[in-house]
Amino acid sequence: VYRFEFIDQKGIKGFSTVTVLPAIPVKIEVTPSSNIFIAGQKTTVLVRILDSFGNVAQWEVYKLAGSVSGWAEFVDDDGRNVGSTLSKNIVEGYASFDITNAKTSDNIDLSFRIDKANVSSDALKLRSLDYAKISVDVSDRDHIVAGKEKHSVKVSVLDKNNQVIAGY
Repeated sequence: VYRFEFIDQKGIKGFSTVTVLPAIPVKIEVTPSSNIFIAGQKTTVLVRILDSFGNVAQWEVYKLAGSVSGWAEFVDDDGRNVGSTLSKNIVEGYASFDITNAKTSDNIDLSFRIDKANVSSDALKLRSLDYAKISVDVSDRDHIVAGKEKHSVKVSVLDKNNQVIAGY
């Protein structure tokens, strides 16, 4: 909502209020916290409904339907697994969803759709692994003086064979 005030040459004031609403949804943007997660754990996915100008399409109710494959399931707000499909009414133009998988899988497809607007997201690929650990390598670790020099820190995620997991 914008309010414009006008003053003419005689000092008479006037105003006009303009409300800008988003256009109809044309895109569903899906952003996971990570495309790779440990089986039995969860990953959180942010879903944004966008109009043709890239604005979040809000203030109208959209029924957002999601589906996930590869033995994965959606998790509700109470932490219960609710299956491979889920729908939620969205007013704010965005929502978050938790996904889990009890099994390991290299082939999990996640997608969302709004039938009313005839718009779908691209399929997003997820992976669930059985194991991962973090490796931290600090250059010059024996010569660190806080606040004096820059240091290089490399963080890697490794599998059970100590091989780097790409894409994590």
